Amino acid sequence: MFKFLYNHPGLVEIVFEAIYALRNVFGPDVSLELELVTDPETDETELFALVEVDLEPEVALQKLEEFDQNWLLDREEITHGLFNIDVQFR
Repeated sequence: MFKFLYNHPGLVEIVFEAIYALRNVFGPDVSLELELVTDPETDETELFALVEVDLEPEVALQKLEEFDQNWLLDREEITHGLFNIDVQFR
């Protein structure tokens, strides 16, 4: 993880910003887990923030879509598709 963030320093600030933005969408007690995922076909690695939720899947996915549209897509120029967010059900 350290090497990935070292090679993509712009993502460090984005991750911290995402924490605050995700709390606005999912609530102040949201729990996040960071995970590096490598696509075996392209060998490209992406950083995922997994949002742990106790919500109904439909509600959680709607909130995730809202977050993507209102926050994440606006930062595509900075993230270059290397930072993504998904929900993880407890």
